[in-house]
Parts: sequence; structure tokens; C-alpha cells
Amino acid sequence: MPLRIALVAFKFPPYRQVGAHRWTRLCKYLAREGVEIDVFTVDWGRENETLDHVSHPNIRIHRVPCPGLHRLWASEFDRSTLGGKVGWFTERVLTRFVRGWPLSAEARGWYLLPRRVARVMHKRDIETLVVTGAPFWAVHHAARVKKLRPHTRLIVDYRDPWTDLNDANRWPRYQQAERAREVHALAAAETIVAVTDGLAKLLREKRPDSDIRVIYNGYDPEDLQTADNRPPGRPILLHAGNLFAGREEPLESLLEVISRHRQEFPDLIFQFYGGFPSHLARKFVDLVDTGTIEIHPRISHDAVAAKIVEALVCLHFNARSAPFALSTKIFEYAHAGRPTLSLNYGGDIERLIADHQLGWSVRADDPEDVIATLRSIQDAWRRGTSTGHRTRVPDRFAYPTLARGWLTTLDSLTATPRTSR
Repeated sequence: MPLRIALVAFKFPPYRQVGAHRWTRLCKYLAREGVEIDVFTVDWGRENETLDHVSHPNIRIHRVPCPGLHRLWASEFDRSTLGGKVGWFTERVLTRFVRGWPLSAEARGWYLLPRRVARVMHKRDIETLVVTGAPFWAVHHAARVKKLRPHTRLIVDYRDPWTDLNDANRWPRYQQAERAREVHALAAAETIVAVTDGLAKLLREKRPDSDIRVIYNGYDPEDLQTADNRPPGRPILLHAGNLFAGREEPLESLLEVISRHRQEFPDLIFQFYGGFPSHLARKFVDLVDTGTIEIHPRISHDAVAAKIVEALVCLHFNARSAPFALSTKIFEYAHAGRPTLSLNYGGDIERLIADHQLGWSVRADDPEDVIATLRSIQDAWRRGTSTGHRTRVPDRFAYPTLARGWLTTLDSLTATPRTSR
């Protein structure tokens, strides 16, 4: 009999943003390996090209209703989730009320999930349930499946920290309850997977007796174009994606350096595609007016791939509150043949970039280091030489390889005697 699993992924195609990327690709390659996957998610609106990745006979998608503001929150960055005049009204008016809604509350009302999952698992004779978070209310609801089916083997996939994020503790009266939900979910899990070593270490401190494994994020070799090592015609430093959730701080540090020392970097052009903090756009409007920085709306994944190839260097920003290599962008940049300039506050990301020569890891609170790095990038472009960094990421970060790592984890769990908790 083929290996069958149930997957709870609140964010899944046609959801376009980065929260769906990991399991969209993992499902694609696990299905090709013969794994049958029943995916439980919500309705994200009209169909789009992201569904092509998960259109496979081995993938069945169940959309379980969830009351809440998730569609409105997504439409803040992508009006296509509603479309037309309604989409415009949502983007410009309604989402002003949604911006204050904490991300930790996403999927809170998904009360229909446990029974729906348990019913399908029973009907399809599925023993293993994987749930990925954030949002972590989805993890809480998925863990309740074990009350309905005590012999379910539960794997919790941490793409982000749970109660250690600032947002999770935004409302003090919910702190204790939020921590209790995490403790319950961790206790219910047979295996816990983290996307970085640093996040795994954090989880081991909470559950030292648990089976905790690391399976990184990565890149899809079928998605991206590959550039050669010749410097492009324009010295563009590119960022694609939303710059919120704490990334505003390192972004502001970079813009401060550019603003104060722009005479040292007259050639460099900084392009941003995606959500850009409006207060920083206003604060540094002179950089926009002179063309030093360009702020563009979000574009499709295919369009991003073409922009990466045209860039000299790609930008990455890590929030102070999450010193982990959580982003998929670094792997995608490297596979496409472009080095990364990461502004961060230390942690996993420094080691990842240094170990694989993927570019520069710069402390965002060290302006002299930022200046020196920008100067070296500009000098290399003026000489017509490469930046000196290897621009190919190891195959172990490719999603086909990562999917095989998941397959090994799933096989090992299947061979383990089941437990009731």
C-alpha cells in the first residue's frame, strides 16, 4: 500500500505569498515519490498558477471553512483575492482595520478542522498527520485530532517560532494561554521538524525528550532561471517580497546609510518589489525622487525570477526577533546565480551564508560594515568583475532533496510503534 499522509496547511495554493511556498513544493515532489497526500486548507479565492504545482493525482485538497479575517489580511498585499471594485475597496479601506489584527490569531476559528481531518483519515486509512505553522492556531486545532483518533502519528512542522515571536505575545492577557497551546501541541507530537538549527535548538530547550529534526527551506530548480557570472549592465540590488514583521528595522538601517552616504554609492540602484513600509517611503522620499531606490508593487514569481537574473546582488532582511534562516529567498537567489546581501542581527543566517559562500552577512546595526560592503559591491561592478562569491547553492537545499528527507522522516515514523497521548 502506498504511503499516505494528511497535511494541515492553512496557507496553500491559490494563496500566493511565502507562507505557502514550502509545502507547495514539498507536496509536488512527495507526490512524485508516490506519497498520497490529503491536504486540509481554507478557501483562498480564485484559482491561479500556483495550483499547477499541486495538480497531481496523489494530491487531494480539502477546503475546510474557517471564519476570520484571513482573506482580508491577504488582500492587503494582493487585491486579486477579491478582485474588481470590491478588491480595490478592500485594499484601500477595509484592510486599514485588519493591519492591527495579530497574525497569531489567524486560523483561530478553524473549529471544523479536527472532525473533518479525523473523518478523512479514518476513511482513507491514514495514520500520519503533518501540520505546519504558522499560523499556530492551525497546529492547535490539528493536535486535537489525537483526541478523536488517539493513535494518530502527529508531526509538527515549525516554519517560524511560536510563542517566541513578538506578535504571539502582543496581547499580554493571552500569553499564558498561547504558551499552554504550544506545550500541548509539542506533547502530542511524535516528531517535530524545524527549518533551521537555531529554531531546533530553541525547541529542544522546551522539549528535551522529543524527536526534533531539521529540514531546511530551499529552492525549486524548476522555478528559477539561472544567470551567468558576468556582472549585469546595471548595478541593481534587488529585494522581492514584503518588508514587514520586524524587517522594517534593518531596512531602515540600510536606507539611513544610503541617505547619509549616497555620494559614495552614486552607481547603485536599490529596487524593491512587494509590500514596502509606507512610513519609510515617506521618510526617504528624496531617495525615491532621485531614483536611488525604486518601490514597485508585488509581481508574479516568474517575473521575480527574471528580475533576479538582471540584478547584481539580491537583498535579504532578517528581523531582530527571529535570528533564524527562515527565508526561502537566500536559496533561490543563490540557485539563480546571484549573491545575497543579508542585513540581520546574527544567528543562523550568518553561518549559512559563510558556510556556503552565498554573499555577505552584515549586522544591520553596524553602519560601517554596511558602508564597506556596499563600497566593495560598487567597486566590483565598476571593474567589471564578479563579486567573488560562489553563486550556486548546494543540491541539499533543492526541494527534490528536501522532499526525500521528509520521506525518510515519514518512513521512520511509520516503522515506530504508535503511542496514545
